[in-house]
Amino acid sequence: MEMSALSEPIQLVGVYHADGSFMGELRYALGLLRGVHCSLCDITHGGVRMKQAFRQWMDERPERIDMVHLDEQPSDLAAFTQGQTPCLVVDRGSGWEMLLGDEDLKACDGDVTRFVAAVEARLAVP
Repeated sequence: MEMSALSEPIQLVGVYHADGSFMGELRYALGLLRGVHCSLCDITHGGVRMKQAFRQWMDERPERIDMVHLDEQPSDLAAFTQGQTPCLVVDRGSGWEMLLGDEDLKACDGDVTRFVAAVEARLAVP
């Protein structure tokens, strides 16, 4: 099945609510001890490793998918997601759009299957 660039996303980007540096990861780990966590991390990771189900979903998607930390975002993405992380955004060729915000991610309750269903439902809406 051939994909049309006009009807399918070009790129999906998940933005974690944490920095990717050693100190950022340490701050995140300490936050976990206090009960503070990132709803996107809950979906994508089990401990320190990416969940196999999430990795499989990424590998099977036709679009490019990137998962980035706050400090790894390009400037245009950082400007768009400012104050809205964690989130999943899409670029359908005309700039960033919010696909799933923190509340949407929390509703998945760390479950990859719920996340995939939410993504599919949002991608189906032009």
